[in-house]
Amino acid sequence: MMKRLAVIGIVILFFAGLVPLLWLNPGYIISNGDNIPPSLNADKTFSSSASMWSPDYLGYASPNPSYLLNTYFAAFLGDWGIPVGFVQILFQILLYMGAGFAMYFFSKTIYPDHKIAPFFAAFFYMFNFFVLDSRFNLGFAWLYTFLPLLLALFVRTVNATYRQDKKSANVGVICFALVSVVALSVASVNPANIALFLFAMSVFAFYFLIKHRKNLLPFLFVVGKITVVTIPINIWWMYPMLNTFIFSPTGLNSQVNVASWTWTHARASFLNLFWFNGTWGWFSEYVPFIDYYSNQIVTVLTFVPFLAAGAALLSKSSRSRFNAYIMGCVLFFLFLAKGVHDPLSDLLLYQSISLMSMFREPASLIKQ
Repeated sequence: MMKRLAVIGIVILFFAGLVPLLWLNPGYIISNGDNIPPSLNADKTFSSSASMWSPDYLGYASPNPSYLLNTYFAAFLGDWGIPVGFVQILFQILLYMGAGFAMYFFSKTIYPDHKIAPFFAAFFYMFNFFVLDSRFNLGFAWLYTFLPLLLALFVRTVNATYRQDKKSANVGVICFALVSVVALSVASVNPANIALFLFAMSVFAFYFLIKHRKNLLPFLFVVGKITVVTIPINIWWMYPMLNTFIFSPTGLNSQVNVASWTWTHARASFLNLFWFNGTWGWFSEYVPFIDYYSNQIVTVLTFVPFLAAGAALLSKSSRSRFNAYIMGCVLFFLFLAKGVHDPLSDLLLYQSISLMSMFREPASLIKQ
């Protein structure tokens, strides 16, 4: 019975991943605002993006070679005569369906005894408000799709190491490295996405450090193997990124401070974050259906997913400690995401710890 339910769930996720086909309108493309899709002229973009130096604005170090994997796929499909608009839809199907199956695999890895939970986790992961609103953020969409898979592979590899299953552990290391190439190279279009990946990995690494504190050698050994295998095969996209933002003197010309970017965090209050909607662009100019959310019933329903997830994590089970740890991490990252929104808006944390200013915004702007 449970196997049948699992098969039904997987079939539903497959067809749910085809939702982007509903957006397909022959002759039209998704302009994607500031980010012109590489599939618009993929061949030209591919040929001009292989150089680490851009001729624009009298020249500057370019990270474009890091994103060539995405551009190559677009050029490859275009060479087969597939229209640009359809290429874009195929990418969206890949990202939707990939996110669903990756979360299903991750949930199955973390909670192997739960038969139905992986389906609901995957379905919510595909269609929660935050991901729908961030659908055309190229780098984030790729990271969002593959992050659960990377985490699942990391967890399985560590567990296999402690079971002394060398074959499974080695396969996990190789798979982790290969998936990281696909996910992180395109995600690096915004370096902050790589920071998000490292944050997520650190959550599980810290958990394993505590869990195996009396026998850390296997954990350190497998992390070392993952690092040794993963970094070399990612050098091809890491070097252009490092060259642009660290090695090149042109990277020092940019003056970016907290105040200049506060407008992107003006809505990042706890109240909005609890329904996954801290986006700055919540205006009728960008969201044609925004009036729908003025309905009081809909307003209440927007908080149900977070409350349901919180209640599930805090329920008593054999994984209660792990659940409590995950909930603690979620609340901590929500705290960072809110900046200096009330409550706790004047903590010394943001003023005295280096780099914490990236989570801070002037209170004067928030109160406007």
